[in-house]
Parts: sequence; structure tokens; C-alpha cells
Amino acid sequence: MAATSKLYARLGVPSNISPALVTSPVLSPLGLACARILLALYALTTSIVVLVHDTQGSKDASGFFSYFTDLSYIGLISYLCASAVQTLVYALRRNGSFPLQRWPRLLQFLHILLYSTVTTFPIIVTVVFWALLSSPATFATTFSGWSNISQHAMNTLFALFEILLTNVRPAPWAHVVFLEVFLVCYLGVAYITKATDGFYSACFLLP
Repeated sequence: MAATSKLYARLGVPSNISPALVTSPVLSPLGLACARILLALYALTTSIVVLVHDTQGSKDASGFFSYFTDLSYIGLISYLCASAVQTLVYALRRNGSFPLQRWPRLLQFLHILLYSTVTTFPIIVTVVFWALLSSPATFATTFSGWSNISQHAMNTLFALFEILLTNVRPAPWAHVVFLEVFLVCYLGVAYITKATDGFYSACFLLP
């Protein structure tokens, strides 16, 4: 038991989850909950609109889950939704508690690990896209301009919101191992996509 507790502590999961996950240095708990809800709704709407647009256009929507942009955006939506619920419950309860505090430590770890992904992967997506993948087609139409700004710029703004405007502590360095595993797994997805659908999801993946 002591060894397990020590392991979880190294992974950023203390024995008692503090309200840092659901509070902000500049917003009230209710204000933070509303902000997270609005960001989640915007990101979810963007993802749905882009997916529907792809099904009606020349782009094959079956490759939606082959792009790291879309996968990281789904992770961002998931965290914003989950954290919004936790924060809203905390704001409405008078005893200052929220559901995550009573969850099994494994689920607490997964929540905190998800936070690590949404404060890391969106920034990687933004840098890689604007440095390597953007082209004149990025703003060829109003829709492409909006979708690219939403998925390749505002995603980083959402991440910075969580980093700068909440009391969540920086992720422990131990999470780097998990993030690297996720990236390696994505490479597998990319090459499986090439083998099954005949395209690479990014030009720099070309051998």
C-alpha cells in the first residue's frame, strides 16, 4: 500500500486531491466552470462541423482519426468537458468537494494525465502546422481559414488558458514517458493509415 501511494505521488496524484484542479487565481469557481463549458462547446462544435464538412466534400472523412490534430483536439474536448463538470460541482456544493476527490486513484491519475496531454500536444500541433504544414490553401476559403485557426491556433490558446488561468500544478516529469508512448503509438496509426488508405497524415512522415 505504501509503495502504491508513493508511486501515485510520483505520478502527480497526492493522497488528497486539492481544489487546485477546479480553481483559478483570477476567476471564481463558477466563472471557471462557465469558461471551461464555453471552450468545450466551441471545440466540440468545431470538431463536429469539420467532420460533417469533410463528409460532404472531396476529403475522405474516414481519415479523421488518422490526424494528430483531430486526435489531440478530441483530447482537449474531453478534458474541458470533464474539468467543467468537476468545477461546476465544486462551485455549487457548499462543502467544497468535487467528484474526482472520491474516485479511485487510477481514475485520478488518468484525469491528471489527460491534463498533461492537453497542455502539451496542442502546442506541438500548432508549432508543427504553422512551421511545416501550412500553405496558401490554409486560408483559401473562409471555412478553411476558420477551421485552421480553430484547430491549429486556438487549441494552443485553450491550453494556455489551462496553464496560466487555473491553479493546476505543472505536470510531473514522470508524465513525459507516457506522452512519448502516445506519440510513438500515433506513429503506428500514421503508418497503418498509409498501408490501408494510401496516404500519410503529414508530409514529414515520408520515409
